[in-house]
Amino acid sequence: MVLNTLFDQIGNNHLKKDLPKDLFEVICTPGTSGKSGCLVVHKKYDSHQQTFFIKWEVKGIHYDQASSTITANIFIYISQNEPSVSKQVEELISSINMPIQHNVYDNLPEKLSLQRSNPYHLFVLHHRTHEVVMTLQTLDALGFNIDAFIGIPYGESNWPIMRMLDHVSGQTYRCLRMIQHPIKPTQYKFDFKQSSFLPNTDEKLFVNLYEKSEVNRNYMSAMTALVETELVRCIQTCIKQNKKLLIYEDGGYAVPLIYQIYQDPNHGLHSLFKNAVDKNIIIGAVEVTTAGEKRDRAAIEYYQGKALLPVLSTARDDIKLIFETKGVSQAIIDSTSTALGRLGLPTFETRKVAVIGGNGAIGTRLVEELTEMQNSTSHVFAVDIVDQAFSREIDSQRFPYAATKVDYLNLGRYIVEDTCLPVIVDLPFGERHPQLYSDKIEKSVLEFFSPSPKYESFNELVITNAFPSPESSLQTLWYQTNTLNGLWESIRQQYGYVPEKIELLPNGQGMSQIFSKQNCFKKVTLLVPEQILSFRKVTRLIQNHIDTIIGVTGSLVLDELDINGFLTRKNIGYLVDELILTSGSSKDYEFRKAIVFLDELLEIISENTIDIHQQLIWYKRYYEQKLCFISDSETQVIHQVLSSSETSDSLVAKLKDYPELIKSMGLKDVESSTWVSGLVEWIRHQIKKNISIHKSFHDDIGTVYDIQFNGQSKRLVLLADGFVINFFAKHEKGVKTEYIDPIVTMQLLGLVKLATTEKGIEPGVYRMAQRFKTDDIDLFWKALDDKSRPIEFGVAESRNE
Repeated sequence: MVLNTLFDQIGNNHLKKDLPKDLFEVICTPGTSGKSGCLVVHKKYDSHQQTFFIKWEVKGIHYDQASSTITANIFIYISQNEPSVSKQVEELISSINMPIQHNVYDNLPEKLSLQRSNPYHLFVLHHRTHEVVMTLQTLDALGFNIDAFIGIPYGESNWPIMRMLDHVSGQTYRCLRMIQHPIKPTQYKFDFKQSSFLPNTDEKLFVNLYEKSEVNRNYMSAMTALVETELVRCIQTCIKQNKKLLIYEDGGYAVPLIYQIYQDPNHGLHSLFKNAVDKNIIIGAVEVTTAGEKRDRAAIEYYQGKALLPVLSTARDDIKLIFETKGVSQAIIDSTSTALGRLGLPTFETRKVAVIGGNGAIGTRLVEELTEMQNSTSHVFAVDIVDQAFSREIDSQRFPYAATKVDYLNLGRYIVEDTCLPVIVDLPFGERHPQLYSDKIEKSVLEFFSPSPKYESFNELVITNAFPSPESSLQTLWYQTNTLNGLWESIRQQYGYVPEKIELLPNGQGMSQIFSKQNCFKKVTLLVPEQILSFRKVTRLIQNHIDTIIGVTGSLVLDELDINGFLTRKNIGYLVDELILTSGSSKDYEFRKAIVFLDELLEIISENTIDIHQQLIWYKRYYEQKLCFISDSETQVIHQVLSSSETSDSLVAKLKDYPELIKSMGLKDVESSTWVSGLVEWIRHQIKKNISIHKSFHDDIGTVYDIQFNGQSKRLVLLADGFVINFFAKHEKGVKTEYIDPIVTMQLLGLVKLATTEKGIEPGVYRMAQRFKTDDIDLFWKALDDKSRPIEFGVAESRNE
C-alpha cells in the first residue's frame, strides 16, 4: 500500500482521494513539478503511532519516441525522521581516516579567520573518492562555499561515494557517462543517475547539450562542455553575490578553458570571463597532476606568455613524486590484476611487461614493483625518451624512517638502440654474481658474428645479467673476463673480427668488448645484474611478443604502426595472440590514436555508409604507412594514385595512367565519373576480406577486440576503455588513502594560501612548495616518518611477589 501510494504520487503528482488523511502526508519540494518530495507515513500499531519519511527524487526523465516509452531514475530514501537521511551519509564520511588532513585542520593558523568571514566560492573538478569527499567537507568547515563539483568520469562510482559527494557538495555534483557501441566510437552523455537532483530546466539544458555531436564525440569535448556550463554558473553567482571564485581541479580542465575564452573576442562568453579575470572575481587555482600543469603552462605559452591567474601545483613536489608514486604504481598493478582475473587471464607473475614512461616518476616505481613481483628484471622493460630512471632523495637525517620507506631500488637503465640486439639471461633479483660464461652466451655471440643476413643491421649485442656486480673484487673480475678469451679467439678465427679493446660502462653497468674487421666495428656488451633494458619506442617490443603494455605518460604513445606490429607478429603455437593495454595516466590520451584507428576499421568492416572523402583520407594514410591489411600486388600503384591526387578529378586523371589497375578493379567498362567511388569500394572490400574485428564490452573491465588476420587469431584487451585503470571499476578507489591524504591536504593548503595572502600571488604556475613555509612541507614528511617508525618491544620489569 505504501509503495503504491508513493508511485501514485510520483506518477500523478497527487494522492488518491480515498486514502485516509491521517495515514499519509505529502511534502513536495517547491519548483520541482513533483519530481522531488517526501511522503510522510503515520504507521499505527496497537498502542502507539510511528512516523516514517520516504524521500523521493526522479532524475533523468527520457522519452523514447521510437518505442513511445518514458524512462527515469527514481531514488527513494527511508528514515524515521527527516534529518536521518543526512545523518547516515555523515556517518559514512566520519569513518574516512585521513590523519594528516585532520592534523592540518586542527592546527591551521587561518582556521578561525576563515570561519568568521570567508567570501570564497569553489569550483571543484576532481576524482570521485573518499579522500576528495573528506577534503570537501574540510573546506566546507573552513567556510568555503562549494558552488559546483564535477566528478571525473573514469568508469562508474559506487552508491556510497555518489551519496557522499552529493551531500558534501551541497547537491551540486555533476558527472558524465560513456555510451559505447560495437561499431561506432564511444559517446558521452550527462549522467543524471550519478549527478545531484536537477530542476526541469537544467535537465533539459544538459539533454540538449549532449545531443550535439561536437559535444558528445569524445571525452575532452564532453568534459569541456560540462566545465564551461558549470563555470559560467559559478561566475554569475559570484558576480551577483559579490563573492570571489577559486578553482580546485585535477587535470587542467578549467584553467586552459578560461585562457581560451578570455583571449577570444568572438566567443559568446568572452566579456563574462574577461570581466571575471580582470576584476579579480576568479582569484586563482590549485592543480595536482603533471598533465594538468602541462596544460596550464601550454595555455600561457600559447597566448604569448601572458599569465592570467596564479596556479599552485603539487605535481612536481617531493611528497607527490617520491611518495604518492609508490601508491599509484601499486594501485595500477592491483587494479590491472583484478581486471585480468575477472577475464580469466593470467596476471603479472608470468607477463612480459613494457612500461611506457618507465623512467618517469610513476614509471620508475612501476618497474621496481614489477621487478620485485617477478623476482627478476628479465620480463620488465622501460620505454622512454629519457635515459635515466627517476630518483629523488629526502633528508635521511631528519626523516630516517620515511627515507627508508621511500628509497629506490636503483635499477640501472641500458638504452637499446635500433642497431642493438638484446639477449636476455634470466637471474633471480638480488643475485649479484652471475656466471660470465655459459653455453647460451657462447651461442648468441657466435650467431651475432656469423654472416647471416638477419644480423646485418646490428652492430651491438647486449647480454643482460652477464657480468659481475661492480663491488666484486678485481681478482674476480679479472678471472671472469679471462674466461671469454677463448670465445673471442673463436670469433677471430671463424669470422675475421679482431678483439680490439674493452670499455667499462659508466656507473658500473658492465663492459663492452670492441671488435673490428677492416672498416666494420661491432661490440658485445655484458651488463651487470639489476639493469632494465630501455627502448625509445614500444613498436619493437610489440614485434618481439611483449604481452602487456602499461602507459603512464599522459601523451599519445600508441598508434597504427604499433597495432600493425601486433597484427603481423607470428602467433606462438596454436594459442590466441594477446596484447593487454592498461593506462595509469590522466584522461584517455595514452591509447587514443590506437582506439580511433580501431574505430575506423570497425566502421570500414561494417555495412555502414561512409562518406567517400573520409574514406579517401583514411586509405591514403594506410597506404602511406604500408599497413598489413592493404598489402597486395596493387599496393604500390594505389599508393602512388592516392598520394599524388588531391581532388576527385586529379585522382581520375591519375587512374588513367594505370589501365591494368582499372581492369583489376572492374572499372574498365564503366563511366570515369564513378571511378572514385569504385576505387573506394574496391579498397574497402580488400580490407574486409583481409581482416575481421569483433568488439565486446565488459563491465568494470574494459573493451576486448577479437581480431582475425592472415589466418591468425589476435586479441587486444583495452582495460578501462583506455582510461586510468585504478579509477575505473565501481569497486576501485584510485590510490590507497595513506598515499592521497597528504596530496589532497596540500591542495587544501594551497586554496587557503590563495584565500589568505594579503597582497595576492602574481599570475603564473608555481610549485606548491615554493609558496609554503619549510615547516608546512616538513609536516607531511614528519607524519610519514612517524607512521614508518618500527615498533619498539617493551621489556617487562621483574617484580618481587
